[in-house]
Amino acid sequence: MPVHAAPEVTGKVIDLPAPFRHYGEADIAARADKVNRYSTGLVPHKRARGVRLAALRMLLQPPLAFLKLYLLKRYFLNGWAGYIAARLQAHYTFLKYAKLYEARRRQRDQ
Repeated sequence: MPVHAAPEVTGKVIDLPAPFRHYGEADIAARADKVNRYSTGLVPHKRARGVRLAALRMLLQPPLAFLKLYLLKRYFLNGWAGYIAARLQAHYTFLKYAKLYEARRRQRDQ
C-alpha cells in the first residue's frame, strides 16, 4: 500500500545497545491529521482491490476496531491515552470506508 510504504535500508543494520523508544505523534491533532491523510491515501488501493460493502463496513468495522484495541489489546490499561488511541483508530476505520463510499458515489453520479 502506498500509504504504508516500508522504509528502504541502505547500509549496515545493527542492534542498538539500548531500547529504542518511539513515542509516535506529539499530540492528538497530529494523530488526527495523520489518520485523515492515511484514510484518503487508501481510497485508490481499496478501489483497485474491489473492496465491497463499504457502507456496511463503515457501520460495523469502527466499533469492532475500538473493541479490539481497547479490550483485546488492553489499551484500557493506559487510561485515557489508551481510550483516545482506540477511538482514533475506530475513527480511522470509519474514514477509510466513508471515503471509499464517497468515491464510488461520485463515480456513479458522473
